[in-house]
Amino acid sequence: MTESINPYQAPLEDSLDNTAKPSPRAVIPSRLEFEGELTLEDIKQAVQQAGLRTEYRGTTRVLYGLVVLYSLPLIGAMLVARLPPSGGIRYLLALAIFAVGAITMSIRNRWILATLIPENQLGFGRVKGWLDATSLHCQYEHFTTRVKMSQLISTAAGDNVWVLNFTREQFHWTTLPYRLFSEPESARTVAEDLRQLYPPVVAQAMDERKFEPPTDPPLFEAAESAVHYDGTLLERSVKGTRFQAASRRLVWGTWATVVVFFVCVIASLVTLMGFQQVYVAAAVFWLIFFVVLTWSRTRAARRKARGSEGPAVWHSKGWLDDSGFCSMTVLGQSWMQWAFFDHVEITENVIAMYPHPGDSCCCLVGRNQFVDDRQWHAAQEIARRNLARDR
Repeated sequence: MTESINPYQAPLEDSLDNTAKPSPRAVIPSRLEFEGELTLEDIKQAVQQAGLRTEYRGTTRVLYGLVVLYSLPLIGAMLVARLPPSGGIRYLLALAIFAVGAITMSIRNRWILATLIPENQLGFGRVKGWLDATSLHCQYEHFTTRVKMSQLISTAAGDNVWVLNFTREQFHWTTLPYRLFSEPESARTVAEDLRQLYPPVVAQAMDERKFEPPTDPPLFEAAESAVHYDGTLLERSVKGTRFQAASRRLVWGTWATVVVFFVCVIASLVTLMGFQQVYVAAAVFWLIFFVVLTWSRTRAARRKARGSEGPAVWHSKGWLDDSGFCSMTVLGQSWMQWAFFDHVEITENVIAMYPHPGDSCCCLVGRNQFVDDRQWHAAQEIARRNLARDR
C-alpha cells in the first residue's frame, strides 16, 4: 500500500524516540493461537476504544478545550456587564460561530481516524493465525501475511481488542479481538504487558524503514511462470492513478476544513467586536503559519524519501503469477490471491490493485521494479487476465 500525508493524520514531528526497547520475547513466553471472525466494528475499536491513534482523542480534547476557554470570558462578560438582549445575542452568536469551526474540524478528524482508515484495512472476515516472540502470522480468506515482531512500533489493549501496529504512519494495523484466541486470558495478559513496552505513539509523516530492501527468504512459493520484481517504487509512478486522485481529495478536503475553522474564528471575532483589522490579521497570520509549517514538514519528509530517481514510496520485491500476488518489504511478507482484489488499474508506469470498491487503498508495483519491458508487460498481462475473471 501507499499512503498520503494530510494535516490531521500526520503529526508534525520528525521522528520517534529511538531509545532501544526490550524485545517482545520478554513478555511473549509462548505461541498464542487465534481463529474466528474479525468485523469492521472490531477494527474501529482499535481507534475508538483501545486508543491506538492518540490523535483521535487528543485533537478532540484540544478543540473542545478551545471552545471552553473561548466561552468563559464571553459568558463572564455577559453576567458582569448585564448586557441588553441584543448584546447577549451577539455574544452567543460569536461563541456559536467559533464552536461550529471547532466541531467541524473535530468531526473531520474523527471520521478519518475512526471510519475511513478502518474501512481501508486489509484484513476482514475469517482469520486464523498465531503470534509468538518472532512473528505475527494472519491468514484470511484470500490474504496471508506475516510480519516480524522486531518491527513492532506500538500496541494498544482495549476491553475487547488487542491492536498491533508495525508502521510509523499508522495507516494499517492488525486488530485481534480477545474472543478469537484459544486462551483469551493469556492473550489479554500479554497484550497489557506488551502495551507497557510499546504504548500508543503519535503517527509520523514517514517511516524510513520502508526504503530498506527486504533480505529475508520468501515464505511463499512462486510458480515457474511467475514474473518477479525487485526495487524502489517511485512516487512519480503513481501519478495519474485513481489512488492519487482519492488521496488528493482527502488532503484537499482536510485543508478545506482547516480553512473553515479559521474563517469561523475571524467571523466570530467580527461578530463580537466589529471589523477590526488587527483581529482579522492575527487570524490570517495563524492560518498562514499553520499552512507553511505543515508544508515545510511535508517537504522535509519528501526530501528524506528522495533518491537518485526522485521521491520513493518504498522498496519491495515479490512476484505475480496466475495464483496471486506476493509483496515483501523489510517489515514482512504478504500473499494475496486474485480474489482478494476488487479491481485493477494499469497505467504506463504502475499496476495498481485495489482490494476495496473505493480507491483509497491499493497495492502498487512500478514499471521500474522489473528487469525489462518484457517482464513488465508480462506482469501487466497476468494482472489484467486474472482480475478480469468472474469471481
